[in-house]
Amino acid sequence: MKPQTILSVLIGTLLFIAQTTLAQTATDSARINEDRLRQTQDLRNDTKSRAKDADRIHDDASKSAKQAKKEARAARKQEKALNQQEKAAKKQERLAKREAKQARKAEKAERKAQKARKKADRQARKAGISN
Repeated sequence: MKPQTILSVLIGTLLFIAQTTLAQTATDSARINEDRLRQTQDLRNDTKSRAKDADRIHDDASKSAKQAKKEARAARKQEKALNQQEKAAKKQERLAKREAKQARKAEKAERKAQKARKKADRQARKAGISN
């Protein structure tokens, strides 16, 4: 065989091996890129899911805070109403005590007046008898 033919076969074989190796490298590279793309998409989807969960939790917390504020406001309003009722009840009690005290005073004055009338009647009778 001629050296030129051997050289051509050798170069052809080397080119075939290089082409096969290059094709295998390109296939491996493409597979790696696909895996990376899939991982990136999975990570993006996972991140979106976590963000949605965080938003849902935030919304729930916000609703809970609003409800708590509303309940606190209602409790303060109710407490204020109860305080006003208590104040009115105390005022009514003071008024009732005052009226009871005035009634006792009036009764005492009436008894005193009645006693004075009896005394005056007795004195008038004595004066009429002695006349």
